[in-house]
Amino acid sequence: LLIIIQLSQQTYFQKNNKQQNEDCSCLEQKYLLPEPFRVKGQASKTLNDTSFVVQFTLETLEKTATKSLQINNEIITEVQKQLKKIQKLVISTSEFSVQPKYKYVYDKQTQQDNQIFEGYKVTNSIQVQSDQIELAGQVIDIGISNGMTAVDFVQFTPNQQNIKDSQQSLIESAIQNSQFKAESALKAINHKILSIKSIEIVEDNKYTQPQKSDRNNRAYSASEADSAVSTQLSGSQSKIEVQVYVTFIIEKN
Repeated sequence: LLIIIQLSQQTYFQKNNKQQNEDCSCLEQKYLLPEPFRVKGQASKTLNDTSFVVQFTLETLEKTATKSLQINNEIITEVQKQLKKIQKLVISTSEFSVQPKYKYVYDKQTQQDNQIFEGYKVTNSIQVQSDQIELAGQVIDIGISNGMTAVDFVQFTPNQQNIKDSQQSLIESAIQNSQFKAESALKAINHKILSIKSIEIVEDNKYTQPQKSDRNNRAYSASEADSAVSTQLSGSQSKIEVQVYVTFIIEKN
């Protein structure tokens, strides 16, 4: 009976040691499996601006909506007529609204604000676009001198096809940038890239450009435009940037 017990104990310890060895081997194997390593890559370039967009706004205020609309329409029609004398301009309406306007006057006796009807305000905004960037200043002068209330903004942009082509070529450069950064980091810890698991291209890659400029951020009246020096505007450069995230499978050297 003693011999059987001893044999049983020996068999148990042999099985237990074997199981422990297998568990250690699995843990070691699991630890040695290739690990993912996610790295951001970037690439950028600058493009010359080749086109522009100018937005004008006209506001008219009269006691009746009909009168306000009539005056607004007359001014807009004249502005468009003068602008159409310049070739290769694209003119479009970007905003139009008619609404009553009130002002509030404080009454000392009642200690309340009284609402006073001022009239109907018609707001009409138009955009003028062209791929002849040198015409931007002339377009502004025509708009203001013919009665437009304000220049909302002037925006210079590169050619849209150039933007698209640049973004496509920059994707490859961004991936290469990601790989370079990954290899530089892994070298310091004695690791290497085994393969690429995934590549994520950031979908909101866009070009950025200098802030929209306007004519001192205020409206110029027709009288001011007549006495002012002709507006001189020129585009600059816009930055195109692409970002990617590359996940690498890595292992020890």
